[in-house]
Amino acid sequence: MREIIQGLASALGKPVPTWHIPASLALAVAGMASAVAGGKGRLGNLRATLQKWLADDVYDAGKFEQAFGFKTQVSLADGLRREAARGR
Repeated sequence: MREIIQGLASALGKPVPTWHIPASLALAVAGMASAVAGGKGRLGNLRATLQKWLADDVYDAGKFEQAFGFKTQVSLADGLRREAARGR
């Protein structure tokens, strides 16, 4: 997520926010909100969504490339820059 935020900030010519909320605090607040919502609706899924955003998932595209013959032609930074330009 950090790489995406940095790429978007760069593409938009904006600074990366200098403040942050500790993950443990955000998860605690999200857990309370989920409990208050009874596990229903947007707030009910907030903790699980936040855990997914905080996960450090890394995927190897090698198998996908072999199976489908697809190779990316654009880096993440270039793709974000192109999308930001389209949205302006």
